[in-house]
Amino acid sequence: MDQFMVSSAYVANLLIPVIVCILLVFLIIFIYRLTVIVKRLEKTIDKAEHSLDLVDKSMEKLQTPLNTVVKLSETVDKVHDAGVVAFKQSRDYINKNSKVIKEKISSVMSFKKKKDNSKTMADIHDEINENKEV
Repeated sequence: MDQFMVSSAYVANLLIPVIVCILLVFLIIFIYRLTVIVKRLEKTIDKAEHSLDLVDKSMEKLQTPLNTVVKLSETVDKVHDAGVVAFKQSRDYINKNSKVIKEKISSVMSFKKKKDNSKTMADIHDEINENKEV
């Protein structure tokens, strides 16, 4: 058993420097790839920042037409609301004063009929002559 322990210690003394060298190589490769990734990440971030700046500029350009559309939409809404109110007020006025409106229309129509019936043949003859002169 002592011989086994001595042999193991000898093998371990030989393998430890080799294993440490292999781990050191892996560590160097890992650090190199990590630096490459960081550099690519910086480039990607710069490109993304540039793209975001372009998007911001485009949004600023679009903001003015969007404001105009919003104002126009508000105006259309106000006009629509005013039309609805005017229609309701007209309807209410006609409902409240329907009898008076009917009487006015009837009186105007009866006045016209009386006026038309009261014309004599001489008046009609004069109107025809006036139309010929024109």
